[in-house]
Amino acid sequence: MNKNIPKSNYFQLLANLKERLGSGRYQAALNINHELILLYHHVGTELLKSQQIHGWGAKIIDNLSHDLKSEFPEIKGFGLRNLKYMRRFALEYPDIQFVQQVVAQLPWGHNILLIELIPIKKNRIFYIEKAITHGWSRNVMVMHIEIALHTKQFPNIYNFQNSPQSPQSRVTQLILTDDNTRDFLNINKDSDPAKISAS
Repeated sequence: MNKNIPKSNYFQLLANLKERLGSGRYQAALNINHELILLYHHVGTELLKSQQIHGWGAKIIDNLSHDLKSEFPEIKGFGLRNLKYMRRFALEYPDIQFVQQVVAQLPWGHNILLIELIPIKKNRIFYIEKAITHGWSRNVMVMHIEIALHTKQFPNIYNFQNSPQSPQSRVTQLILTDDNTRDFLNINKDSDPAKISAS
């Protein structure tokens, strides 16, 4: 360290840069996830439109899955099962503004799990909001769903203020470790998310 720079100034500079890097990583992860969720919603919406016009007999999903996988072999997210999830996702959330402003803040895996486990949309929105606010992993979210947290009168049960990680940091990790996000970005699943987001 240069002796001409007071230690307090250096540590302030370091603290400022660390804060900026952390917020930059969080924003980048959110932007990537936002685009991926909007892409999947668009695909699902187009599938719904096409199936209304051409009917199920046209095997649209089967054909699209085959052709998209051929065109983009490095992206595994266009498998038959995932395309069906995209269709269901668009069916469940026809309001694009809700998708943009709320649902796109969670990784794809969270969104699909919520649709599968919680049929009542009002209850699902409760878990979406809590997962975003507190940065729940899928396992933590499932635990809260299993105990029917939305029916409880204990608001502090899901409070993670004592956690060493901020919700933003947890959300960043969730997004960067989500298989669909990593696949979309063509990132090796064995790579370290901390190194990915720093590069």
